[in-house]
Amino acid sequence: VTPTCFINRLGTATAFSLNSGSSSWLGNTYTFTFDVTDQNLEETDVTVIIEEAKDLAGNEMGSWISQGTADFDIDQVAPTITTASIKSSNSINNQYARVGQDIILTLSPSEELNTGSFTGNIAGYSINSISDNYLGNGTYVLSVSTDPGVSAGVVTFSIGFEDVCGNAGTLLTSVTDGSSVTVDKTAPVGTIALAGGQADPTSDSPINFALTFSEDVYGLTDGDIDVTGTAGATTAVVTGDRKAHV
Repeated sequence: VTPTCFINRLGTATAFSLNSGSSSWLGNTYTFTFDVTDQNLEETDVTVIIEEAKDLAGNEMGSWISQGTADFDIDQVAPTITTASIKSSNSINNQYARVGQDIILTLSPSEELNTGSFTGNIAGYSINSISDNYLGNGTYVLSVSTDPGVSAGVVTFSIGFEDVCGNAGTLLTSVTDGSSVTVDKTAPVGTIALAGGQADPTSDSPINFALTFSEDVYGLTDGDIDVTGTAGATTAVVTGDRKAHV
């Protein structure tokens, strides 16, 4: 006798329907196929209940309820990205990158993702590293390494992803926190001249020079200045901001 099979979702079976004529018999195995009629369903530990199964002599086995590994999850809901942030491996300023540095995208999704489903690119490069930290802090970290072929300017990205059930999320093309990375392939250019108000010639000390760069610079110190000539100067003192120094 063909058994009755239904799926139990929180004590009901309203989210599922048994396809007409979908039960099949092979040897001593019945196969049942169910459609999920609720397209927004997301349930865990759903159970299967079998009733009215009888052998050829009419012996009935009673109700059977799945347990443990026979239970399963149903997920019809596409994942979303709740937070996304981008940075570089630049230790001076991680919102800028130069050739050879990594660009790193950190994602926090609404649910666990399939790490093998990530597709797309960051700064034109295919993803070459994926760190799965979902069970630890709920994030995935995607990164690429740049080379001389990287394009200068603000980095763009396009990332495809799926949850562990295969539901695809919407293509990710922007961050949620306003972060950005700019690739800078051009070295700064500096010009030096007498500082405004510096007399020439003069016998007074110190003598002030103005050093101006084409862009903001970092790490210029007194020791980076070489003093030469016949005036007998031996030391230099650097003051100023990121672009103009005296």
